[in-house]
Amino acid sequence: MNHLTQRDKVKFMYELQHHTQRSTWDCGLSCICMLIPADSADDLQKNMNVICAEEYKNQSTWTIDLCYILKHYSVNHKFCTKTIGVDPSLSSESFYSKTLSMNEDRVNKRFETAASEGIAIEKVIVELEVLLNHLELHGPAIVLTNGSLLNCSECVSLGNYLETCIKSFFKQKLSYSGHYIVMCGFDREKKLIYFKDPSVTKELCWITFSSFEQARQSYGTDDDIILIYGVYKQCKLNL
Repeated sequence: MNHLTQRDKVKFMYELQHHTQRSTWDCGLSCICMLIPADSADDLQKNMNVICAEEYKNQSTWTIDLCYILKHYSVNHKFCTKTIGVDPSLSSESFYSKTLSMNEDRVNKRFETAASEGIAIEKVIVELEVLLNHLELHGPAIVLTNGSLLNCSECVSLGNYLETCIKSFFKQKLSYSGHYIVMCGFDREKKLIYFKDPSVTKELCWITFSSFEQARQSYGTDDDIILIYGVYKQCKLNL
């Protein structure tokens, strides 16, 4: 646990190794790779078909799945969500329509057995200020977002969004596309969130507070956030 000498910092950043996802479904696994030691990340990437066999087979991971993998690598964390289990109404979303039925039983069972497995789940909607304070004091966070709304401010301003940030396919085809990112920093003065996006090679992306809130609170995300508790290297933010 990080105990900082100064609260409510204006700028804050964790230095994390960037990992790019290898397929369309493994963004959450790539986020985990950014939060575990290099040898563990290598192990996860080489042995996905064993460590998360059913997810690998179905090419689909839910937030509760990520918690079990974090537990496998002894990462202390807490899963915050507004929905315990699978929300059946999600089947109306194109993003979930083809995969919900094949994942529903596994996901619900994992919620049911989480406590006995030592996985902490809290039914809560995490406010932004609480999230910023967590980063200052405890560690990064894995955040489920609507990728269709996740626009990196710098990439948009440079006009190269299609090359450096989330590809436009989901933006064109779906109203919702679930996408995991690692929230690793912020600037209170500029009202910016800094994050690692596994769908791109760009090392660091940023988004305004308001756009971040829209992306993470979009219907389909269930306001899912995994709060990570651990010691991570902090770095100076010069942006």
